[in-house]
Amino acid sequence: MSSSWESKTKKEVQSVKSRSLFDGNLIQCNEEKKSLEDFESMRNGYIEMGQINLQLAIDNESELADIKNYETWLCGV
Repeated sequence: MSSSWESKTKKEVQSVKSRSLFDGNLIQCNEEKKSLEDFESMRNGYIEMGQINLQLAIDNESELADIKNYETWLCGV
């Protein structure tokens, strides 16, 4: 069964190679495009996380002030 599949796959590959549109750089181009897409996706993710972290820092600022006041009261300073 697998030899039939391999034979069919080899024929398809040969068919693609025989077409005039086939270029050995096609695979490289697709990999570069995927790499660029991955880079953009990660860049956008970092930007989103930066905004989330900034919002968390702003939201917790008053909480940190409360903790500092409590520690000051606790130590009597």
